Amino acid sequence: MNLFSFPKKIFLFLPVLLAFFSIFSSSVLAVPCDENSRLECSSNEGLVPCGYNGVYCTFPHFWVMVDRIIQFALFYIALPVGVIWIIVGGFLMMTSAGNESRFSKGKDYIRSVIIALLIAFGAWLIVDTLVGFLNIQK
Repeated sequence: MNLFSFPKKIFLFLPVLLAFFSIFSSSVLAVPCDENSRLECSSNEGLVPCGYNGVYCTFPHFWVMVDRIIQFALFYIALPVGVIWIIVGGFLMMTSAGNESRFSKGKDYIRSVIIALLIAFGAWLIVDTLVGFLNIQK
């Protein structure tokens, strides 16, 4: 019996399961505020900064919304999933036991995750710099 046959299925399913739970565990950030809510929130919290309590949406609100969506996707979804896949790649490299294809597969996982996170952080940096340069209030 192959030592990695059963754990490999779990090993590949675990990051998907963790990403699923991390998305739904942090969805409370998108809940709108009301008077009866037990959450303390101001009129400017949430992903969309306008459209309620008499605040009409304008073009600067669009950039604030894009910045908040990128920050939410980057810090609550992409970063935890990226860390999980870096761990997966490191585990593959550590357990390769001389198997060159398994070692290179782990190295490719780590390289791909780092490139993807650099692209994602670059997009966040561009939008955040644009919002700051235009002096848009968050």
